[in-house]
Amino acid sequence: MNKRIIFHVGPPKTGSSAIQQFLHQHRQQLLASGVLYPAHSVDENGISSGNAREICAPDPEGRLVLDHQKLTHVLNTFEKNPRAKILLLSSESFFRILDDIIRAVPDAEIICFLRNPVEFQLSIYNQSVKRHGNQKPFTPGKRLNLGQWESVLKAAKQLEAHQLHCFAYKNHGEKGNVIADVAGVLGLQDAFSVNENSVNVSYSFAALELKRWLNQFPISALQGELDAYLQAASAGSGRYRLLDDETLSAYKEQLADVTTKFQQLLPEQDWQVVTEALKKVAALPWYQQGVYESDIAGLVCQLRRDKPMLFRTLSVIVDSAKLPADDASLKHLFELSHGARWLAALPLFCKRMVGEIRQKLNASASRPQLQPAASLNNAVKITNADIIPQLSGSTPARVRGGVRAQEMPDFAHQFRHQQITAEQTAPVCVTDTKVLAEQSQITRNKKGHYYYGGPAFSNFGHFIAESIHRLAALPGAKQQANISKVLILPQLRRRLRKLAKPLLPPNFYEILDYLGVDKSRVVLVDKPQRVENLWVAPQQSLFRTRSEISADYRQFLLQCERRAGIVPDKQLPAKIYVSRTPFLLRGSFAGERYVEQCLACHGYTIFRPENHSLHAQLRYYKSATEIVLAEGAALHVMELLGDIPARITVLQRRTNADYLFGPLLAARCKNVDFFGALKVLPSLFVVKGYKSAAHGSALSVLHAETLKDYLSHRLAIRDFDCDEFLATTHQDIASYFHAYAKSLRANNDVQQLPDQFIQKVKEIEPTHLGCMPANWQLD
Repeated sequence: MNKRIIFHVGPPKTGSSAIQQFLHQHRQQLLASGVLYPAHSVDENGISSGNAREICAPDPEGRLVLDHQKLTHVLNTFEKNPRAKILLLSSESFFRILDDIIRAVPDAEIICFLRNPVEFQLSIYNQSVKRHGNQKPFTPGKRLNLGQWESVLKAAKQLEAHQLHCFAYKNHGEKGNVIADVAGVLGLQDAFSVNENSVNVSYSFAALELKRWLNQFPISALQGELDAYLQAASAGSGRYRLLDDETLSAYKEQLADVTTKFQQLLPEQDWQVVTEALKKVAALPWYQQGVYESDIAGLVCQLRRDKPMLFRTLSVIVDSAKLPADDASLKHLFELSHGARWLAALPLFCKRMVGEIRQKLNASASRPQLQPAASLNNAVKITNADIIPQLSGSTPARVRGGVRAQEMPDFAHQFRHQQITAEQTAPVCVTDTKVLAEQSQITRNKKGHYYYGGPAFSNFGHFIAESIHRLAALPGAKQQANISKVLILPQLRRRLRKLAKPLLPPNFYEILDYLGVDKSRVVLVDKPQRVENLWVAPQQSLFRTRSEISADYRQFLLQCERRAGIVPDKQLPAKIYVSRTPFLLRGSFAGERYVEQCLACHGYTIFRPENHSLHAQLRYYKSATEIVLAEGAALHVMELLGDIPARITVLQRRTNADYLFGPLLAARCKNVDFFGALKVLPSLFVVKGYKSAAHGSALSVLHAETLKDYLSHRLAIRDFDCDEFLATTHQDIASYFHAYAKSLRANNDVQQLPDQFIQKVKEIEPTHLGCMPANWQLD
């Protein structure tokens, strides 16, 4: 056909928002000139996803892929339109499926832009703070990320010279602009007066630092208004850089080394724009993050004046949060008088109270309707049962407390599986029955019917994994008897000779309420007692089991979901990365900061569960279509759900995590996979008073090349930079070591741990680490 088909493919951070806003505003004029540009939505900031949905559809994992049926329909419509000589489609999503587009439409022309990789790196970081909740200061990569350039070079080899229109990205205000370049390809450079407006404005330094600090608070409801204001406040502000001179010099050498390889993609004048961008960055003032409070204070004063309601709402949120001292540095900027704070908090308080009342009414209305499955209606009554609290030294592996009676089923004791092995053996009883038998006889008998909730462990993960699974039979027991209280045995901390304080895990009562146990019904057993009638049921899930949970127990959890209002919410992000970066010193994998940054660049929202309520965490997991997790407590939280619609990818930090969590997730999720090419370094975290390290707080090292291949095949992430990942890994290993080494060497009981850590690093250097920096272990 004597028509042209053109795809503008971005890539990201090369002015696509400005191009799409211009094209969308001029659709009628374009069509009058013979260019068909399909309509699409544009948000209040002028940002859109372009025409992606015109020819793409989500695959089962939620990623946009080329839909050949949609493409055929668009091409046929274009062919039949006598006014249209050019079909123009624009979306950054096309860059990821560029190979598919070229195969499907061999005669298509491609418009794309190359941006200096230094500018790209800074822009991506700015975006991660603006839209993805990043709280971390900028950390430059060891090497430039040339993944976009490589993709364009690959496409160039598949196309004729006249099919590829590649230009240099021009910053707003520089000579020439990206819209004029697109208009030139269309042959319309003289038909339009192109006055490029800046769209998706980068934050000024003060706005960047303010938003980075505010990202630690629950401000998602204010995100849109706050972002719009900070963009407006940033307009016209001077540019700056976050790179020091030494790093820039290294980047300059790297860019010079690849000139011959890539300069063929651009006309000489445009290549000069790309290379000279580095000089312009070097000429900008360098700002060190975290030390310019006066600039931020000025912006906060401006916010207070321009947006008083937004300021007061932020003040209430900031004031109500509990912050470590290091994170509270700007809190004084949001101080209000008592009267002003009361007026600002009142609408939030009323809204929260109305929500809580509705939630309780819904819960109250639905709880009586909870009907237990036949297999869960299995609680049995024990008469004259002694309840022994968890005594000193009790652990999940040796429970020194429980139920004692003349006649009782074995399942009244606590069971778990031994260490994970290829051939799983039968579960073992971990209740110390000898200790129970040695306790004094109890003569006083409490009348009535009670339900045994079991031992509650203070560790959050072990509490969910081992302490809650008897509660599924509570609804059935209530149908047989008037259950007055649920007895739970917390771990105890002795304060004086006879007084003890229960050590409850985080979200203890919230989890029990989710499972149908109101706080008013809970009795924390801290001293031996006898009850007339005790109802006891088996554990519905055992720690380290290799078997999936039963269908009936899964249905019970689904009922808990519905009762708590845990339903998919389209307003929540579809793709999330559940991060452990704040816990580098307490169990993580080295280099996670780079993985987090990489995923943020591919549209993943960085989710830190510790900043959200349990209810909110479950809603995020229920609403997502793609979840990537750094192995941690979030996997235990998912055990509370009966169904997880998302595709789940787990980046392990322990060797057997796939055995531990695989069966639990498989019962709830249709597509789950684990990455486990790793080595675990010796833990250096020692609890005060102990003579050995806590293994759960060890640092792990992932195999870089294997991880790169895995992310490419599993998540279609093809620009993972192994050098940057390894550089971040080296930094994290050194940080972890130096956080503990000095104090450990001063402790005779554990002074050998730092040397064991160093030796292990040396053992895995060639395969997993490359070469660590010289003398990394020295202060």
